Amino acid sequence: MGRWFGSEHTECPNCGRPDEDAAHLMHCTDSGRYGFFRREVNELVEWLQQSHTDPTLAVILPTYILSRGATNMFTMDLPSDYHRFAFTQDQIGWDNFMLGKYPIICGLYNTHICWYPLRS
Repeated sequence: MGRWFGSEHTECPNCGRPDEDAAHLMHCTDSGRYGFFRREVNELVEWLQQSHTDPTLAVILPTYILSRGATNMFTMDLPSDYHRFAFTQDQIGWDNFMLGKYPIICGLYNTHICWYPLRS
């Protein structure tokens, strides 16, 4: 990430891996990096609860995120209403989900998180 901030140093400040990039940040196995990652997910959980997010999504999303790509969403214990979303998300992949890419599908009408583009 150093190259983004004008630094010559591009190694991970946690594990020392050269040429750190966004993918590495998401998968770094250093305990400090993972601790930071987990704290950020905990903040997401708090926000989901405060925002009155659908309870199923409030469990699915942090669980999926914390898997760091090791679990397919479809293999999680989900209500059938979420199967299509999960299947489609697994095709997109965890890394892409973490970069803000998720499926826009029908069937999640009553959720607090907007899975559809907002219209102005």
